[in-house]
Amino acid sequence: MAVNNVPDEPPKQFVGVFQTSSIKAFNSIFENLQISAELSETMNGKSSWPSVAAILKLPEKTYLELNTTNEWQRVRKQAR
Repeated sequence: MAVNNVPDEPPKQFVGVFQTSSIKAFNSIFENLQISAELSETMNGKSSWPSVAAILKLPEKTYLELNTTNEWQRVRKQAR
């Protein structure tokens, strides 16, 4: 049950939200994280999602990496 409007499963919620950007390479990082966590959870019978803190570090790291390789910039230019 959610308390004060906080989802029951914040890691899953954050990973889902981070799959909705306009950058396919960015989304795929979080899609792979979701698949890995769900497979591990199914095979081991227990939750194996990273902590919210760990999940929230990943978007910044991924953005910086994609920005360094100009992947982020190419998509912004195409959208114009």
